[in-house]
Amino acid sequence: MKKITVVTIKQIALNAYMQQIRGFFGEEASILGYAMEDDPLAIQGDIILTTSYFLLQSIKRKLVNDSAEIVHMSGTFSKEQFRQISDLPAGSKVLVVNSTKEIAYDCISQFKQNIETPLSYVAYSEEEDKKILPGEYDYAVTFIENFEQTDAVKRVINLGIRKIHPYIFEHVIDICYSEDEDKAKRLDQYKKEMVPVNYSMIEFSNVAGEWEEILNNIIFLTESGVIVLDDGDHIKGINDYISDLFQISRSQYYGQDIKKIFEFRELFRFVTKLGDNRDADFYLKSVEERVTIRKRIVQFYGYKFFTVIFIEVDREGRRLPEQKMKARFTFDDIRGKSPAISRVIEIARQISYSDNSVLLLGETGTGKELFSNSIHNNSQRASKPFIAVNCAAFPENLLESELFGYEPGTFTGALKNGKKGIFELADGGTVFLDEIGDAPLSIQAKLLRVLQEKEVRKIGGEESVHVDVRIISATNKDLKKMIEQEKFRKDLYYRLNTFTVNIPALRERIDDLELLIQYFLEEGHYGYKKVSPEVLSILKSCPWEGNLRELKNCVDYMAFMSDDLIKAESLPEEYLNFQSDFFIEQEPEEGLTYSDQRIVSFLLETLYYQPIGRERILRTAVEKKIELTEHHLKRILKIMSEKDYICITKGRGGIKLTKKGIEVYKKNRI
Repeated sequence: MKKITVVTIKQIALNAYMQQIRGFFGEEASILGYAMEDDPLAIQGDIILTTSYFLLQSIKRKLVNDSAEIVHMSGTFSKEQFRQISDLPAGSKVLVVNSTKEIAYDCISQFKQNIETPLSYVAYSEEEDKKILPGEYDYAVTFIENFEQTDAVKRVINLGIRKIHPYIFEHVIDICYSEDEDKAKRLDQYKKEMVPVNYSMIEFSNVAGEWEEILNNIIFLTESGVIVLDDGDHIKGINDYISDLFQISRSQYYGQDIKKIFEFRELFRFVTKLGDNRDADFYLKSVEERVTIRKRIVQFYGYKFFTVIFIEVDREGRRLPEQKMKARFTFDDIRGKSPAISRVIEIARQISYSDNSVLLLGETGTGKELFSNSIHNNSQRASKPFIAVNCAAFPENLLESELFGYEPGTFTGALKNGKKGIFELADGGTVFLDEIGDAPLSIQAKLLRVLQEKEVRKIGGEESVHVDVRIISATNKDLKKMIEQEKFRKDLYYRLNTFTVNIPALRERIDDLELLIQYFLEEGHYGYKKVSPEVLSILKSCPWEGNLRELKNCVDYMAFMSDDLIKAESLPEEYLNFQSDFFIEQEPEEGLTYSDQRIVSFLLETLYYQPIGRERILRTAVEKKIELTEHHLKRILKIMSEKDYICITKGRGGIKLTKKGIEVYKKNRI
């Protein structure tokens, strides 16, 4: 018969767990027990059940049987134990007491999974924490004997030691008693008595520890550079490739915050903007190399354990067809139902059937990459290559060789067989030129030739090569103003601008905000969390200068920092300052979106003090950092006039509030 062994930190816990196991398997079972506080010389057994992941290394050193299986013994609760907690009055302050904070947090996570009554929990360990102030908590829920601070709380509830999770017994039965029907029946009855809980916080910690060990083993086996960060952006591993590339010692920065390390600042800024589980090319100025960066997130049940950054220098012009030459997104990936975004999606769909050039205009983070991918995948070129290049990511000479390629021996360090450029590689497909406003004038001239003649000439070459590509370009800059400043070619602008898609900023489609927040919550495995009306109100008043990218970062932060209901205290601090004075918090009126309603609120307040003209209104909007175009203003003024909120006069009379407009303003300021 195989020996079952229980290993705990303290003797008192060992006695309680041994009693549970003997009660389940009976006196005929061979069960041994060790408390590590007694410092046993050796540990015998075939199946080792331990209560703490942090005992594993100590147990392994003392094992007599090297082939013994070590199992982490998770705890759960009986339905009777949970009933005592669920019966507590809503809103009670509950101190959860255990021998360690780790186990106390684990108990709290299981309470939250199964108890609907809203209670305020605080983890507490008498060995780790300070003395409790009298009256600070309504209840102390303990799992240990001899809780010493009973006078500090109104009532002490001693639940006794936690129960062993059913899957532990199930595992032992499979190994030792697979043909014992009585044990299987006993397990079924035991499951009925227990509360069904998911993985607890300790399980997450265990998985994190296992992943760290795995990652530290594999980073030295990959040919790419690898940097491993924990959820606080502290460095948990660097391989020799990175050490050589950045000229640093591998152990020099272990455990340090990557944001505070000079050598990695440029890389970290780019990786932060990249988004989770994404790939991109980037020119690292700090090492003067063009690199391919792959960012991967290691998660378990929605908890982010590690960020793994893979870096590979393209010294030999290697390309990864599956990653670099394929569009991954379609129109179905663009989230939003507001009139503003729906109209733009429909325009882009129609444009996709054409083969002409497309210019995507929009602020940073509005989704220009999504639209470029979607247009390609909805076009007749969908089965052909799609290659994206960021014109702002490369110095001039490197961008030229990237786009047009070069002949053998053109410059020192060139490949002996030369190199094809992106336009040749994308023949038959689509080239996406992101940040086209940052392309140097010399590159602009060559791009014009591609658009006019459908030909490219490699650097150092004498012959032109015919190419069949569709060009989609994107920018957040005012190209017309750049033309006036002679920073952008007028002829190239009109070649690129056959079709224009103006992608709205998030504040112009603010009625999509709730839908987008829910999408980002689900994407981050936080779909079970809800956002309070107060938080929605605050977020709807934010300017969102970083648009969808900024919103995703905000959602990730507040989801991680909150309980099941996301409240204002879980928001990043800077968002608490965005509740604008001029914003009237109310449902949009008929014919107005949330974005329009914000403009109406601004106009009501502005016009309440004095009648002014459109030019003055636009200047005031700029001063208050409100995005408002002349076209948008005319449309809103027309609606307000139809609703009899304003009177538009000719000449110097300006625009005045009517009696009804004044009443609406005063009503909504109360």
